[in-house]
Amino acid sequence: LEEAAMLSLRRTHIVGSALQNLATLTELDRRIDAHLYELNVDAESAWVLCEQTLKFDEAGEVFVGAQVALASGIPERIQKIVEIACATPHTLPGLIAALGWLPYARVASLAQSLSVSEIAEHRYVAVAAQALHRVGGDWGQKALHDTSALVQVRACRAVGELGRADLVPQLQVLNQ
Repeated sequence: LEEAAMLSLRRTHIVGSALQNLATLTELDRRIDAHLYELNVDAESAWVLCEQTLKFDEAGEVFVGAQVALASGIPERIQKIVEIACATPHTLPGLIAALGWLPYARVASLAQSLSVSEIAEHRYVAVAAQALHRVGGDWGQKALHDTSALVQVRACRAVGELGRADLVPQLQVLNQ
């Protein structure tokens, strides 16, 4: 668990670095996958360990905890991870990375439910997950007009990441 958490943090750093290459990232992803696979061999014990490490309030531990919770499919575990990550903003990247790690079909229902939550951090995570998975649809337009500046800023970033030229006029209206 600790190794997977550390590797996920290292991956975040490498993705943002111009000095790394695809081979390095691929090897790192392979190592993370191997650790996550081993954790899910005994998912119950892994969850107990995850609960113990979540108290450290670190993005890497949230990433691993989210992977174990999502693999279990147990709603209470998933809800706990979302609550912990949203209560400690510097751990949100771990949750978002976990949602981006899995195929969208595995996280789509969670992203959809978060997108209509009254909690701004939930909507922020939903926008980030949908952007990571390059999901189309009208969620971008809705997020640009969200009542939360946090969500609006993430939506603006998503417009650029996805090349959503159709939303540029709305960005211009927001900028005025």
